[in-house]
Amino acid sequence: MRRPSSASGVYPRVGGGPTYGDTADRAEKAAVIITTNLLFSEWSSVFPNTCLCKALLDRITDRAHILETGSESYRFRRTMEREKKT
Repeated sequence: MRRPSSASGVYPRVGGGPTYGDTADRAEKAAVIITTNLLFSEWSSVFPNTCLCKALLDRITDRAHILETGSESYRFRRTMEREKKT
């Protein structure tokens, strides 16, 4: 498996989802920033193995700062505003 470059911060996908080991290892060693519009309860759509999904959430939320910005997407709102103007 090809390792991600540190510049991209993108992990390779294996079996339809990001690799648990790489993400969990990174979370133990350094800061990890994850942005998503999925609720934690929807993460199993990315990590189909529910046991690994729970373990990963446990690792990345330990000592975490979780920032919720609301359910409305800034990009979606900006697109809608542009469409209203045209």
